[in-house]
Amino acid sequence: MWRLILVIFGGVLIYFGVKEWRMAAQASAAPQEIALRDLIARGREGNPHVAVKDFQFGNNPVAFYRNRSNKDHWSDVWIPVMPSATPENARQPAAPVQAIVMSKRVKTEAELDRLSAQTTVQGMVTDVWLDGDRQNKLRQSYPGTDFSRCLIIEEGREPAGPVRVAAFLAGGAALLALGLVRLISGRRQQRADSAEDQRPDDDKSMQQPTVE
Repeated sequence: MWRLILVIFGGVLIYFGVKEWRMAAQASAAPQEIALRDLIARGREGNPHVAVKDFQFGNNPVAFYRNRSNKDHWSDVWIPVMPSATPENARQPAAPVQAIVMSKRVKTEAELDRLSAQTTVQGMVTDVWLDGDRQNKLRQSYPGTDFSRCLIIEEGREPAGPVRVAAFLAGGAALLALGLVRLISGRRQQRADSAEDQRPDDDKSMQQPTVE
């Protein structure tokens, strides 16, 4: 089982390494200043490193906890954003959301208040895998939202440097290779053991010498 885990984990690291490399290749070193309305119209195409302006935060942030027993610190918080000219009634939870700012740096209500006071948010437009808990809670909080098209802006994130990309790819390749080697050697050992079990016992098949 642990051999298969090495293969899977190595493949995951390679996947994220390729993903980071592609995003870094498309991203500029300095964030592109862009109005949220233009970013929504553009979609995920183009430079993912952005400094979003001309927006307003929604009224219903959703926070998640790394440890449910400690609700003083969040693991991540999700805040819907919409263009500045959006009417007040469209800021309510019932409205479908086109863009969300997600932050792993905001851990408390006070930090959320500081983020909400910003007029510009720097980050990366990214695809975020939603686990079951996050998916269910976000769908309940933002009904009617198409999360396959909704833009996720990870606040504070910057393009990955070559060292980080290389670490993902090299680590993943090493784990994948080690796991495959162990899997192959394990299969060969199983076949050898099986063949040994099926082979007649030569000692028993040989005629015992007669003792005078």
